Amino acid sequence: MDDSITILHAEDEPGLAELTSEFLQRQAERFDIHHATNADEGEALLDDLDIDCVVSDHDMPGRNGLEFLKSVRENYPDLPFILFTGKGSEEVASEAISAGVTDYLQKEGGSDQYTILANRITNAVELRHAEEQAERTLTQLEAITENSADAIVIIDSDSRIHFANQAVTDFFGYNPTELEGEPLTTIMPERLREQHLEALNQYLETGEKTVSWSNVEFTGLHEDGSEMPLSVSFGEFQQSNDRRFVGIIRDISEQRQREQALREKQAELRKYELTVENSIDHLAACDTDYDLLFANEQYQNFHGIDSIDVSKTSLPGLLGDEWDRTVKAHVDRSLEGEIVRYEMERPISNGDVQTLDIRYYPLREDDGTVIGVVAAMRDLTNVLEEKREREKIIERVTDAIVEVDENWRFTLVNQQAEALYDMNEEYLLGRDFWNVFTEARGTRFEEEYRAVMETRESTTFVEHFSQLDGWFDITVFPKDDGGLAFYFVEVTEQRQRQDELEQSNVLLSTLFNTLPAGVLAEDESRNVLAVNGRLFDLFGLPGTPENAIGADCERIAEQVSEEFVDPSGFVERIDGLVSARESENNEQLALQDGQTFERDYRPIELPDGQGHLWLYRDITDGTNLQRQLKDLNRVTQELMSADTQDEVVKIGVETTRDLLGMDANSIHLYDTGNEELIPAVATETVYDLVGEPPTFSDGDSIAWRVYQRGEPLAVNDVHEDPDRHTPDTPIRSELFLPLGDYGILLAGSTSPEAFDDQDVLLGEILAGGLTTALEQIEQTEQLRDRERELTNKNDRLEEFASIVSHDLRNPLNVAEGRLELAQTECDSEHLDSVQQAHERMRALIDDLLTLARDGKSEMDIEPVALKPLVEGCWTNIQADAATLVIDTEQTVKGSARRLKQLFENLMRNAIEHGGEDVTVTVGAMDDGFYVEDDGSGIPADERDGIFEAGYSTNEGGTGFGLSIVKQIVEAHNGQIEITDRTAGGARFDITGVETVVE
Repeated sequence: MDDSITILHAEDEPGLAELTSEFLQRQAERFDIHHATNADEGEALLDDLDIDCVVSDHDMPGRNGLEFLKSVRENYPDLPFILFTGKGSEEVASEAISAGVTDYLQKEGGSDQYTILANRITNAVELRHAEEQAERTLTQLEAITENSADAIVIIDSDSRIHFANQAVTDFFGYNPTELEGEPLTTIMPERLREQHLEALNQYLETGEKTVSWSNVEFTGLHEDGSEMPLSVSFGEFQQSNDRRFVGIIRDISEQRQREQALREKQAELRKYELTVENSIDHLAACDTDYDLLFANEQYQNFHGIDSIDVSKTSLPGLLGDEWDRTVKAHVDRSLEGEIVRYEMERPISNGDVQTLDIRYYPLREDDGTVIGVVAAMRDLTNVLEEKREREKIIERVTDAIVEVDENWRFTLVNQQAEALYDMNEEYLLGRDFWNVFTEARGTRFEEEYRAVMETRESTTFVEHFSQLDGWFDITVFPKDDGGLAFYFVEVTEQRQRQDELEQSNVLLSTLFNTLPAGVLAEDESRNVLAVNGRLFDLFGLPGTPENAIGADCERIAEQVSEEFVDPSGFVERIDGLVSARESENNEQLALQDGQTFERDYRPIELPDGQGHLWLYRDITDGTNLQRQLKDLNRVTQELMSADTQDEVVKIGVETTRDLLGMDANSIHLYDTGNEELIPAVATETVYDLVGEPPTFSDGDSIAWRVYQRGEPLAVNDVHEDPDRHTPDTPIRSELFLPLGDYGILLAGSTSPEAFDDQDVLLGEILAGGLTTALEQIEQTEQLRDRERELTNKNDRLEEFASIVSHDLRNPLNVAEGRLELAQTECDSEHLDSVQQAHERMRALIDDLLTLARDGKSEMDIEPVALKPLVEGCWTNIQADAATLVIDTEQTVKGSARRLKQLFENLMRNAIEHGGEDVTVTVGAMDDGFYVEDDGSGIPADERDGIFEAGYSTNEGGTGFGLSIVKQIVEAHNGQIEITDRTAGGARFDITGVETVVE
């Protein structure tokens, strides 16, 4: 199978496009990369090629990468799209995520970024392929499970039934719901039950099957006690970490199933051999006499020797004075069995100094005898510069990065790793990795990490780490200094999605291979994509389903056509369906031997073209349950759009009659005033049978009993129930369906036992929709009443504000004018009292208008800096003897005009109650701000009523100031609370107000 990945790379810089292609293909030879310099070229390639993944830059001529992404999503909604761009910003990343980008990676310097990009491409493409495979399987198997002539049961490891299809009724006489939760032995004769349980337990304990799981013959037990010969095929799968078994049961009273042999396939692992010739190191080997045994090309070039001279060269002769001065002592140590490593500096022709990392390893025979030394030499001249460049890259890489030295001690931890670990770099540096992450010991993490440390070969894997409770995609690189570098990103959500797809695929694959319906899937060229064993059984085809993959479906159709009454018509009809690509359901086919098959056809869309899905089965008694459920769903939507209670109950009665087939039915609604269930609507059949529908009250009927309990009830014979409402009623059986607190739906029949479990199920679904619709209408009416009440209240409030503003202020203005005239004509202390009364009246009017109008007016919300606002408020109140302290630099979101009222009212309140020389402090809190004074404070027993309108302890006060303050705080979605200052006085804490973070 071709596992290549075709990549479209959109990049307008040719040099960078070529570089990216080279690095990616170094990472994976399976990559097939095609370049486009702009979005238009990219779309043309998408039309011409079968692209697996798009990698796009952001800034390109014409449309940018985001616009290209949006265009791709319109035509290829599931195609992996990675934005690989140098334009890195939160805005671009956010917009890319909103547009459906698969991944977002910022361009950096160095080659590590291409390793990460290659991993992202591979993961995205493989995940998409897995999802497509699961969706194809799901499409095929859903078509199978909708139509099954044979009984299907799913049991758990205790042999209890979790699912049974409708066909079990024909086989065993039980309704499917009766069997769910019961042991499988219910449908077995008693003599076989212990044998079944022993075989199941043995398999669970040892994994050994005592019998074949394909077409096992056994004797079944009918509900009436009769026995029948049956055949069962088993399949096993996992569901939520529990073992499940699927059983497909067939009636073999007239024919026997042919056994099918299963073939096992084994795959051989390829072995890879490391060759020293391709090493980037300078490598050589010598024997115990210091004569060269081997030298790779790099080593020869370094010392200026030819390969033909290697066998005639010794290390002392090659190295000259350096041999005795430095090298011999190290080689001798290695000949004694020690691994030796050191660094050496040597001058080079341009005047610079070259730094070499040199290592000697003992060369041993199988018995451990040292027979020579292997020398490895690496140029470290540019290590420091590369390290600095690499650290710059690490700072910008979006993955988490951790590095450890050869002793497993942390040497580097970037910010992303700190966030994932919830540990800072300062804490981790120098600590032993295995002491920090103790739960990694004995896991795959330790196995993979130690393998890279030993082999110096990088690896990539995905694994769950319990200590961090998440799944991680990890790439491990060996470092030149002997340590390791880890690049990792959390992929918990992706892994969960993959596990769900895999679990679904296992279940559906099990069903596909064990269900008795014959299924055939073709590709666009009419070749077999998938086929199950049941189709082979139906048509008596030779071979196995596995060997049929890729076979010509047209030839197969010709081969089996002779089994049908009209062979040419059978083939022509298939060709016609394929050509028209129109679905066909329940098409009957007559066979020569008197059998009748039923066929379904579905045109399907495959990733690489169009296809066809065929389903063949024996004709069985169909069920209209699925149709009824779909129709009930439509009715529920209709109920949700109803406007009145009468409309809801009318729909309910008509649906019960026309869809559920219950001609005699009625709905009775509860009357709270009379405490009765009064008939709201009934079918004509009800009037024909019982006349005027009755009204039910407490204690006089089955209907009232069911309504109070709130649980549905099917009565097989109402004449046997003493609570029946009418003793001589012609109704024999009834179905009672409560509608919550709203009433009850009744259906009746003149025949006993007219309502089965399916009727109850469908009735409950309809009753639930009716109850929800009635509740929605009631809530809508309550909302309308509330809206009318608020509208009336606002109208009265507006009328009140108008009276205060116009009808009170005008007379007050006249009185103040007359007072001023009177003061010019005479001098009386009573006139001063009148003036004070006028001032109090005007303050009352101003505060009342503030409460009435500002309480319902919209606010202009904007950022408000508290410090300048508070300073302006203090100037306005003219508190010459008082002191203001501002201890906040906050900016909040709110109305500057309303906040100005808040602060001025609190300042005036402090001066009125704390004295003219009071100190007022405005300060910041974690979730708001406070205003406090050093006055006498507010007694605890007075705090509950202090915010009520009209409350005042100060003679001459209006009593509205703090009420206005509370109103302003609540308009800003905040809360206000009175507390005590540590040094005495009153303090108001305002919390919940939104602050602006700068």
